[in-house]
Amino acid sequence: MARSPKEPDDIEQWLAPLSPIELAQFCRRWTPLIYNVKPGNPKYAILSIRLVAKITLKREKTVKNWFYSSQKVPDDIKKYLGAVDALWRISLTINKIVPSPGNPEE
Repeated sequence: MARSPKEPDDIEQWLAPLSPIELAQFCRRWTPLIYNVKPGNPKYAILSIRLVAKITLKREKTVKNWFYSSQKVPDDIKKYLGAVDALWRISLTINKIVPSPGNPEE
């Protein structure tokens, strides 16, 4: 059976959440959640840089260059951050739905 032009196939549906994400957007979403530090806080930039360096296995100096000039962020890094973002959001959703073994709901 032929698909309609508007109907994505299964692969497209699975890959949609893995869209590239800009470094600034990734940091705005995850730095406050992980470090409890919001943009505008003097520690925000360095903690964002450390977070991205840790998950991408890149040097902090490299990430710092990306942080202050988003055009330099390689496409593969944006895709990787998109995948991490999607997985972390899924994890947060699951944690809200399913109680952790150490803290079961009554």
